Amino acid sequence: MPAPLDNGAPSEDSRSSNDDARRNSAPPMMRLPRHASRRRALGGSRALALRSAEAARSGVSPAAIEVSLVDEDSLTRAGVRAILATYGELRLCAEHDQLEAAPVEPAAGRLRIFLVEATLACRSRGAALRAVRAASPQVEVLVFGSGTREEEIFHAFDAGAAGYLVRRDLATELGPAIRAVERGEKYVPSQVAERLRRREKRPSLTPRESDVLAMMAEARSNATIAAVLGISVGTVKLHVRAVLAKLGAEDRVEAAVLARTRGFVAGL
Repeated sequence: MPAPLDNGAPSEDSRSSNDDARRNSAPPMMRLPRHASRRRALGGSRALALRSAEAARSGVSPAAIEVSLVDEDSLTRAGVRAILATYGELRLCAEHDQLEAAPVEPAAGRLRIFLVEATLACRSRGAALRAVRAASPQVEVLVFGSGTREEEIFHAFDAGAAGYLVRRDLATELGPAIRAVERGEKYVPSQVAERLRRREKRPSLTPRESDVLAMMAEARSNATIAAVLGISVGTVKLHVRAVLAKLGAEDRVEAAVLARTRGFVAGL
């Protein structure tokens, strides 16, 4: 029987062999390891949760930063405690209701963050905050408050705070704020920065003017203020005029309102 003519077309068997050869010689596709692609797909808080879970399985604590929380209100402390628990690299090491009562010596070689409610941090023009910073340079202080009280914000940074968090943003901004401080940066949200700039343009009250303003905010008369401070009524009037000029207030009533809204005295 005559042999079939060879028309130059490859047979089915040879095509299959060539396809196998090309597949075997082609370079392998680049693929990320499964765990790496998973982590890349995870965002923000889920990535933190994954790291924390892996650290827990390995028995290694991920905490690199210790946080001491200072606030008089137990409900606020509970809320902040819950927020901190979502960050595996942070460890809440202490809670206090007064900044003066908080020990400031951090663990050797470890950064410690003091997270302090603004009224406590800025009392007496930030005296307690200054004491904390002087006692241990390794301690950084983050203050949290309403973000609306200019005097409070000014005294926080003037006393050495590393940042100011707006209370309503704690759940989303606490982690980024602490990481910024860890990098040696200041954490100043735009709302806070604007109020700080506004306050820095105004002259500061003297301690005696601050005392007079606090009593003006309580609607005390010049005679009462003079008796409490042990000065003459004429001297009180001089202080009142200076206070009105520095605040840009038209009268005592406006000065009393500004005293509260700007943070000269406890209130709003």
